[in-house]
Amino acid sequence: MNELTNQEQLVYDLLPRGIESSRTYNQLNLNIDKRAFFQVVNSLRLKGKVIGAIRGKTGGYYVATTETERNMALRQFEAQMLNEMKIISAIRKADLEEA
Repeated sequence: MNELTNQEQLVYDLLPRGIESSRTYNQLNLNIDKRAFFQVVNSLRLKGKVIGAIRGKTGGYYVATTETERNMALRQFEAQMLNEMKIISAIRKADLEEA
């Protein structure tokens, strides 16, 4: 496992364990801006930390503690990836407009 930076460790320690305890960025009261938070979360994921996110107003971030939570986190990424693959395919097939 890759070693965490101080900032990664801080964010990881503040993330609640389990989906029932998920917290939004604002609820976490971090001293980093939203963009930096998203970058840290992505970095943690790439280092093997299973961080899920529930989208929407009642959503939030959490550290997965069960296989069900892991699978829920994966489904969101898989759905996003499939949608992006459809967009890539449509762009490849589309006719270009003349200037």
